[in-house]
Amino acid sequence: MAHPGDQSSPPDRCTPQEAAEVAGAGGDRVLRHLLAAAREVSVEREWDLVHALRVAGVPGV
Repeated sequence: MAHPGDQSSPPDRCTPQEAAEVAGAGGDRVLRHLLAAAREVSVEREWDLVHALRVAGVPGV
């Protein structure tokens, strides 16, 4: 269980930065799935992921 003030993500979720690492290693198919999943959550989550992908230098974003 998380403690108050704990900034870590729950085990079933990842940060946009972690998703960018996965996308960078996984290729176009993984990138498309990550973007679609983020979009289903919210426009803000999609933007967070796109930003993290760009900062990480992932091609195709």
